[in-house]
Amino acid sequence: KKYARAFTLKTHQRVHTGEKPFKCPICGRPFAQSSGLESHKRVHTGQKPYKCEVCERGFSHSSAVKNHMRTHTGEKPFQCPICNKKFADQSTVKKHERTHTGIKPFTCPECGLKFTQIGNMNKHLRKKHEAKDALKEK
Repeated sequence: KKYARAFTLKTHQRVHTGEKPFKCPICGRPFAQSSGLESHKRVHTGQKPYKCEVCERGFSHSSAVKNHMRTHTGEKPFQCPICNKKFADQSTVKKHERTHTGIKPFTCPECGLKFTQIGNMNKHLRKKHEAKDALKEK
Protein backbone atom coordinates (compact mmCIF):
# COMPACT_ATOMS: atom_id res chain seq x y z
CA LYS A 1 0.00 0.00 0.00
CA LYS A 2 1.28 3.52 -0.81
CA TYR A 3 0.91 6.58 1.36
CA ALA A 4 1.52 10.21 0.41
CA ARG A 5 2.77 11.10 3.89
CA ALA A 6 5.27 9.27 6.09
CA PHE A 7 3.03 9.99 9.09
CA THR A 8 0.10 8.15 7.47
CA LEU A 9 2.33 5.15 6.75
CA LYS A 10 3.59 5.11 10.35
CA THR A 11 0.02 5.23 11.66
CA HIS A 12 -0.98 2.38 9.34
CA GLN A 13 2.01 0.25 10.39
CA ARG A 14 0.59 0.10 13.92
CA VAL A 15 -2.07 -2.25 12.52
CA HIS A 16 0.75 -4.75 11.92
CA THR A 17 3.01 -4.00 14.90
CA GLY A 18 0.26 -3.78 17.51
CA GLU A 19 1.80 -0.57 18.85
CA LYS A 20 -0.71 1.46 20.86
CA PRO A 21 1.04 4.60 22.11
CA PHE A 22 -2.08 6.55 23.13
CA LYS A 23 -3.36 5.65 26.61
CA CYS A 24 -6.60 6.74 28.24
CA PRO A 25 -5.70 8.83 31.30
CA ILE A 26 -8.78 7.51 33.10
CA CYS A 27 -8.75 3.73 32.56
CA GLY A 28 -5.41 3.12 30.85
CA ARG A 29 -6.85 1.50 27.72
CA PRO A 30 -4.34 1.86 24.87
CA PHE A 31 -5.08 2.98 21.31
CA ALA A 32 -3.12 2.90 18.06
CA GLN A 33 -4.45 6.30 16.98
CA SER A 34 -5.15 9.50 18.87
CA SER A 35 -8.58 9.68 17.20
CA GLY A 36 -9.48 6.34 18.78
CA LEU A 37 -8.52 7.68 22.19
CA GLU A 38 -10.54 10.87 21.71
CA SER A 39 -13.58 8.85 20.70
CA HIS A 40 -13.10 6.48 23.67
CA LYS A 41 -12.99 9.34 26.18
CA ARG A 42 -16.72 9.86 25.56
CA VAL A 43 -17.33 6.59 27.41
CA HIS A 44 -16.06 8.32 30.56
CA THR A 45 -17.63 11.74 30.00
CA GLY A 46 -21.03 10.38 29.02
CA GLN A 47 -21.00 12.55 25.91
CA LYS A 48 -23.38 11.15 23.24
CA PRO A 49 -23.24 13.41 20.18
CA TYR A 50 -24.70 10.87 17.72
CA LYS A 51 -28.50 10.50 17.70
CA CYS A 52 -30.80 7.88 16.22
CA GLU A 53 -33.14 9.57 13.73
CA VAL A 54 -35.95 7.18 14.65
CA CYS A 55 -36.02 7.22 18.47
CA GLU A 56 -33.59 10.05 19.37
CA ARG A 57 -31.42 7.74 21.53
CA GLY A 58 -27.90 9.13 21.90
CA PHE A 59 -24.61 7.30 21.27
CA SER A 60 -20.97 8.09 21.90
CA HIS A 61 -19.82 6.62 18.55
CA SER A 62 -21.24 6.93 15.05
CA SER A 63 -20.78 3.19 14.46
CA ALA A 64 -23.03 2.48 17.44
CA VAL A 65 -25.89 4.39 15.77
CA LYS A 66 -25.46 2.24 12.67
CA ASN A 67 -25.65 -0.94 14.77
CA HIS A 68 -28.60 0.44 16.74
CA MET A 69 -30.57 1.16 13.56
CA ARG A 70 -30.82 -2.61 13.08
CA THR A 71 -33.15 -2.73 16.10
CA HIS A 72 -35.58 -0.66 14.05
CA THR A 73 -35.07 -2.48 10.73
CA GLY A 74 -34.83 -6.00 12.15
CA GLU A 75 -31.73 -6.64 10.04
CA LYS A 76 -29.50 -9.43 11.40
CA PRO A 77 -26.53 -9.77 9.04
CA PHE A 78 -24.23 -11.68 11.42
CA GLN A 79 -24.52 -15.41 11.97
CA CYS A 80 -23.13 -17.84 14.54
CA PRO A 81 -20.86 -20.28 12.68
CA ILE A 82 -21.84 -23.05 15.08
CA CYS A 83 -25.65 -22.94 15.28
CA ASN A 84 -26.48 -20.41 12.51
CA LYS A 85 -28.44 -18.12 14.86
CA LYS A 86 -28.50 -14.57 13.44
CA PHE A 87 -27.58 -11.34 15.20
CA ALA A 88 -27.68 -7.61 14.55
CA ASP A 89 -24.00 -7.02 15.40
CA GLN A 90 -20.72 -8.92 15.36
CA SER A 91 -19.91 -8.37 19.04
CA THR A 92 -23.12 -10.16 20.06
CA VAL A 93 -22.11 -13.12 17.89
CA LYS A 94 -18.76 -13.25 19.72
CA LYS A 95 -20.50 -13.24 23.11
CA HIS A 96 -22.98 -15.87 21.91
CA GLU A 97 -20.20 -18.16 20.62
CA ARG A 98 -18.93 -18.49 24.19
CA THR A 99 -22.14 -20.39 25.03
CA HIS A 100 -20.88 -23.08 22.65
CA THR A 101 -17.16 -22.97 23.46
CA GLY A 102 -17.40 -22.53 27.22
CA ILE A 103 -14.65 -19.90 27.09
CA LYS A 104 -14.84 -17.62 30.12
CA PRO A 105 -12.44 -14.72 29.51
CA PHE A 106 -13.54 -12.57 32.47
CA THR A 107 -12.21 -13.35 35.93
CA CYS A 108 -13.50 -11.78 39.14
CA PRO A 109 -10.58 -9.86 40.67
CA GLU A 110 -11.93 -10.60 44.15
CA CYS A 111 -12.52 -14.38 44.12
CA GLY A 112 -11.31 -15.70 40.77
CA LEU A 113 -14.72 -16.90 39.52
CA LYS A 114 -14.82 -16.89 35.71
CA PHE A 115 -17.54 -15.49 33.43
CA THR A 116 -18.46 -15.62 29.74
CA GLN A 117 -19.58 -11.98 29.72
CA ILE A 118 -18.21 -8.93 31.48
CA GLY A 119 -21.72 -7.79 32.42
CA ASN A 120 -22.25 -10.98 34.41
CA MET A 121 -18.93 -10.48 36.18
CA ASN A 122 -19.83 -6.87 37.02
CA LYS A 123 -23.19 -7.99 38.41
CA HIS A 124 -21.35 -10.60 40.52
CA LEU A 125 -18.89 -7.96 41.77
CA ARG A 126 -21.72 -5.68 42.87
CA LYS A 127 -23.80 -8.42 44.54
CA LYS A 128 -21.15 -10.64 46.13
CA HIS A 129 -18.33 -8.21 46.81
CA GLU A 130 -20.15 -4.85 46.92
CA ALA A 131 -17.55 -3.62 44.44
CA LYS A 132 -17.82 -1.27 41.48
CA ASP A 133 -17.81 -2.57 37.92
CA ALA A 134 -14.60 -3.70 36.31
CA LEU A 135 -13.56 -2.13 33.00
CA LYS A 136 -16.03 -2.43 30.16
CA GLU A 137 -15.43 -4.94 27.38
CA LYS A 138 -13.52 -3.60 24.38
